[in-house]
Amino acid sequence: MMNNNRLTVMFRIRNALVHYWGESGLVYSVKNKIYLLPDLAEPNPVPLGSIPWRKRDMICHIRLVDRALKRSILQVHATQFEPLLVATGHSWWSVRPGGIAERIEPFSRTRPMNRGICTSRSGVTYIADYLDNSKRSDPIRIYANREFDFFTTAWEFPPGAIRHIHALVPDSEDQGRIWVLTGDEDNECHFLYTDDDFRSLNTYLSDGQRTRATDLVFRNGKLIWGMDSPIEKSFLLSADRENPKELSRLMELPGPVYYMTQNQAGGIYCGTTVEPGPSVRDQFGRIYGSRPDGNWDELVRYRDDMFPQRGIFYFPRGVLPNNYLVFSQRALLPNEGWMTIARDRAWADYF
Repeated sequence: MMNNNRLTVMFRIRNALVHYWGESGLVYSVKNKIYLLPDLAEPNPVPLGSIPWRKRDMICHIRLVDRALKRSILQVHATQFEPLLVATGHSWWSVRPGGIAERIEPFSRTRPMNRGICTSRSGVTYIADYLDNSKRSDPIRIYANREFDFFTTAWEFPPGAIRHIHALVPDSEDQGRIWVLTGDEDNECHFLYTDDDFRSLNTYLSDGQRTRATDLVFRNGKLIWGMDSPIEKSFLLSADRENPKELSRLMELPGPVYYMTQNQAGGIYCGTTVEPGPSVRDQFGRIYGSRPDGNWDELVRYRDDMFPQRGIFYFPRGVLPNNYLVFSQRALLPNEGWMTIARDRAWADYF
């Protein structure tokens, strides 16, 4: 349900997972197919390619089966050298112009979280380990490649240093910088960054659960993020780029935040998750959006569908045009699995 009059829904697409907004438009996937939507005002998608499905994979056309087996496309990442890097729950693919899909040999035991892939200014694509690693016995690596033929290790955290990597986030205000967000225990939660393609890694802030995050937004010299902590009360926080220890609480949240997005008009958005833990107040996932006056509103509230998955809102990477907001949802009702394209009236006069 929509909670106020800020959003005008343009249309929805069933079984669609949003990935990123690029120069040509919005890239999203439906099961094993990839599409480009050049104009957010018109539901006229252009096919970009698909991942081969075997006959036994066809059962994944049933949504609940697909959620359990994870055969569908889960991540699509654009690179500077034309191929799309594509991940399902079990395999990696390179999709070249013309829709030609080539399988990539496994290089990690898992796929990264949704923000765990990025491409540097020099054209190198990096992918972060997101192993379960509950015993902290595994090294955690960041892999590097230019054209997906052979992945090398760009950085390695030794066993016991961290549990895993949540995100690799290119800095939109400093094109040479990539941020590395790690977790999960207090001494494992760091905001790190590299300015030299992982020849070195620097610490910006290590502040326990307050620096347990899975995404970042950059705005006017500030970092903005939501705490990804199911064990402590969650907040939307900001910090000055030059003075990280002076944190500002923008608002209290009813649960952990995974992903965020923003648009050209100036709106910033985050989604709370439904997962086990004392910081989760109820069984509702929510989307919050900033206002021009600096305050935040609850825009969407959807109930968890009780399937054994976390209720999550997915947002596109990149900066959306005008005052658009685009999101997909998993394990949240109504419209489970759908992608919504909307416009935010609070920012209608700011583009």
